[in-house]
Amino acid sequence: MIRPVRERQALGLLLMLGLGLMGPQALAGPLITAGPVNPASFTGNVEVDFPSTKVGVITLVNPRYPTQNPEAFIAQHGLSTGWSIKDIRLMYDDVADRLFVGVNFFGIAGDADSNGNPGTVSPQAAAKGAIDLPSLGGRESITVGLDMTKSGRPTILAGVPGDKRQAGPGLNGFSVSAFANVNAGIANSYGLPLSLHQGTLYFDPSPQHPDFIFSINNFSKLPGYDPDNGFGLIAFAGTPDDTFEEEGVLFSDVAFGRIPEPATVLAWSVALVAAAAWRHRSRRHADRSAS
Repeated sequence: MIRPVRERQALGLLLMLGLGLMGPQALAGPLITAGPVNPASFTGNVEVDFPSTKVGVITLVNPRYPTQNPEAFIAQHGLSTGWSIKDIRLMYDDVADRLFVGVNFFGIAGDADSNGNPGTVSPQAAAKGAIDLPSLGGRESITVGLDMTKSGRPTILAGVPGDKRQAGPGLNGFSVSAFANVNAGIANSYGLPLSLHQGTLYFDPSPQHPDFIFSINNFSKLPGYDPDNGFGLIAFAGTPDDTFEEEGVLFSDVAFGRIPEPATVLAWSVALVAAAAWRHRSRRHADRSAS
């Protein structure tokens, strides 16, 4: 389903206003880190690798889904467990100056038709127009944007681009790049590669490694980062080429040692709206080509 622009803007506002886990004020306090992190121990399961009870783990819960029986909500609304983000978890290793990010999905990351295999599509889903490419191929994307200056726009993108011409040197084309403001949604706005900060995508999502886990190197040296100011975070998962709604979730204020703080989201909603508009244009172009 394609949401109208105004509905996407309203959704962006509701996302921020509905973040019940966030307090009205950022809590002052010392920088809390996870200490040395050994990625060789990762399993590819965010809830195992980034336990919320571990000191230094920040868990950003997606407010879109109910806490009780979210799978029923996903099924009722015709969503995909492979694109539906449950939460995003962060760990900062101050010794290595490396940020670890775990995007926790309800199913297997990128498994659009939720059949347990992110590289195949069931006959039932295919009959409805669904596609499901391996290794986040085609225009599939999982992208996390960081607004290091809290200006209302992401400054850094990390993930697998939808536009594979923007792919990086990592697994599945993983890239850490500057945000290019080309009005095409964050999945297609990877600009200048940031080789100093190029991290690692640790797994190609699969039943054995179901989530999307990566790192960003030299995190404290990212342009504009101020540990006392925090940063904004936005995430996207989806593709314009299947029948399932894309996922978009944002948090305007993230800081280690503090809880996220609600703030204006009008500028951030522009990024989500651009993604929807780009998908709508792509669909119309495809329809015209087919006819």
